[in-house]
Amino acid sequence: CGDGGVTWAMALILANMVSTSLPEYPRLRLLELGAGTGLVSSCLQRRGHELVVTDGHDEVLLNLRKNWPKADIRRFRWHVAEDYQVLSQWGSFDLLLGADLLVDARHCDAFRAALRPLLGVSPEVLLMERHRSGARPCAKLIRSDGFWVEERQEEQLTNVVVDSERDPPWLLLEASEAVLIRVRREENENGSAEWL
Repeated sequence: CGDGGVTWAMALILANMVSTSLPEYPRLRLLELGAGTGLVSSCLQRRGHELVVTDGHDEVLLNLRKNWPKADIRRFRWHVAEDYQVLSQWGSFDLLLGADLLVDARHCDAFRAALRPLLGVSPEVLLMERHRSGARPCAKLIRSDGFWVEERQEEQLTNVVVDSERDPPWLLLEASEAVLIRVRREENENGSAEWL
């Protein structure tokens, strides 16, 4: 099942951030990379956005389809070049999202290789990553590849309930390591999207 059978802290943090910062209108077309349990997409779909939910593991896809039968769930491995061909067939997206994709240097290299095809279908990619996993060095490499990159430490989480526990210490510790990475083809006029 890979790592997609667990809702990781970065997915919780990304879901919390985008569900409060992305407006309900206009309705956006979004693609989640490596969706795992689908938490981020589920939060955004409840706000009225159109989602394409992707993962590369068959067991994860079966679980997503079982738990979320009306969702647009597709197999896509963002780190496998052969899978890039399907992107252009899916149309364009307003934003691509992912959490805990840059686990190590190998994943950073694969993500850097995937950026041109990914940014061919969307103007922006938004990632929530762990600082200790090498997120900042990876962001620096992506910037050196000629992309506009913004990285920022996420603000402290509050009032988050997990398994009936408010602000669990393990999640607050993980949140202190969270780094938001935004990648664009090029900087827009004011340097950032209005919704963040």
